[in-house]
Amino acid sequence: MIRSELDAIDHVLRGALNTALLNLQLLSTTVASDAQAGPLIARVRAELRRLAEGLLPAALDIVALEIKRTERVDLRQLVESTLAQQALDQLVLAPGPSPSVSGDPDLLALALAHLARNSVAATPEDGPAPRIHIDVRPGLAALCVSNACRDGIPPISGGSIAGRRGHLGGLVVVTRVARLHGGTFGYEAVEGELVARLAIPIG
Repeated sequence: MIRSELDAIDHVLRGALNTALLNLQLLSTTVASDAQAGPLIARVRAELRRLAEGLLPAALDIVALEIKRTERVDLRQLVESTLAQQALDQLVLAPGPSPSVSGDPDLLALALAHLARNSVAATPEDGPAPRIHIDVRPGLAALCVSNACRDGIPPISGGSIAGRRGHLGGLVVVTRVARLHGGTFGYEAVEGELVARLAIPIG
């Protein structure tokens, strides 16, 4: 799906949402004396506006992500440069292998930045610094971002991303980047830590 098609979809959906907002505004004037209706209408209006102004554009931007260039990407160098560019000095890069994968360095850096920021946001104030390590398995190299869980309880289970409210958009970006590269993305709970694992074929 090309960008112009996404812009057309955005235009149509925004029109429908704006119509809904106008009708909701009209409805609010007819029930102005209803003490219970007022707060409910205000809540629906806020959600529609959030959908129109935030979620819809973000969703279309995610769908529009595509590989623009492919080259050999050294994962350790990618981590170092991404952390430096994003000023994410809270994370620790563990020593280990430095494999390379074939992929779009900009998309891989974008995915890593989302994972790194999420790990910082999810780490308790008194918890250990989140860390990144690179894991190599037959045919795969993985960027693994680990952070301590609040109260020792992982916020999600079973590899689902649906429970990460507030960070869901970034995790959907990571999932799309993984799929574009023929890889996988998921979470694992390991000894009180949550480990995000973005795996890419080494081929």
